[in-house]
Amino acid sequence: MGKEMKKLQLGIIGYGGFGQFLHNSWQENKKINIIAVSDLSSKASIDKKLEFYPDWRQLVANPEIDIVAIATPPDTHPEIAIEAIENQKHVILEKPLAINLTDAQKIKTAQAISGSILVVDFMLRFHPLIVQLKKWTQSQIFGRLRRTYVENYAQDDCLPIEHWFWNKNQSGGILIEHGVHFIDLVNFISGSPAIKIKGLGHSRNKSQEDQVMACILHRNGLIATHYHDFSRPGFFETTSIRLIFDLAQIDLFGWIPLKGNFSILINSDSITELEKFPGLKITQNIPIDKAADNSRPSGWGQTDGENNLSSTRLVSGGKRYQVNRHIKGTFNLAKTKQKVYSDLLNTVLDDVVCSIEEPSHKPFITINEAITSLKIALAAAAATSESGL
Repeated sequence: MGKEMKKLQLGIIGYGGFGQFLHNSWQENKKINIIAVSDLSSKASIDKKLEFYPDWRQLVANPEIDIVAIATPPDTHPEIAIEAIENQKHVILEKPLAINLTDAQKIKTAQAISGSILVVDFMLRFHPLIVQLKKWTQSQIFGRLRRTYVENYAQDDCLPIEHWFWNKNQSGGILIEHGVHFIDLVNFISGSPAIKIKGLGHSRNKSQEDQVMACILHRNGLIATHYHDFSRPGFFETTSIRLIFDLAQIDLFGWIPLKGNFSILINSDSITELEKFPGLKITQNIPIDKAADNSRPSGWGQTDGENNLSSTRLVSGGKRYQVNRHIKGTFNLAKTKQKVYSDLLNTVLDDVVCSIEEPSHKPFITINEAITSLKIALAAAAATSESGL
């Protein structure tokens, strides 16, 4: 048997709600030991088994610690990440990388000099539904991906006006602190660079911009919109993500998607792809000539055989597709949000550990990708300040 690898030692900086969730998610991970925490709160609230540092600099200076997870407000990311890197630590950094490109580039430069691993926690890139959607986008099995939209409604009961979330000097604003997560998601799925970016925003007062939207045109013709609203009761908190292909509409529900539905025009080559939906349930499966096409009102005259509405040769985006069935259905991961979230965080951690132990393995999430998503978020956020009358 081969020699068992020594467990890596991990410290968490920022032990608020997310920092504690990281701890709970990773504490059973067999590849690491969580040994230290740094937070501004009282030591009394910290697990007694952990070494507690009131100053994060003490944690990053600890020579026993191999990996530092940073879960602090975004404006603190550059200073903490760079000092951790300079202390030969590997870093898992909560999004965004920074709140401006100058600081993002400083982090990138420090990482390049040190050779340490640094990964931004865009954990949805590992989500099995997202991975599958990327594969379908690349293969164009359902045609081209032409449209995506994210609709996100969040409560603000826990975000009083003095909370750092509303202070753009600390958070960057909603599109940077929060929206970048979904901007990165669409970048990952589409694999196409943004070429035009617009933004809209509304502020309830001088301190709280609570509704924002980013509109993004990608080089391949994909048009994406990202709407985020932090102003409604928790009862209405919801996230929906829609992807529209030439031959399919796929909806995901939840900011960590657990379920969804689809409407797809299928041919003999693509029908087996349906089996890749987890928890698949077919609610409609009919021949295309029996399916309802309500794009024209009753009595609309036909022009020629090529445009016969019962034809199996359909046109989307100027391209003709051969299809024979219209299938609708639902899918479901059959796991709790907590379980899926924890699994994704552990996958991020495992990828970092693998990158540390196997020099030939490169992190799945790169700094360059994090900077690309930040650039889009910054451009959209800048446009929101110009959107008023």
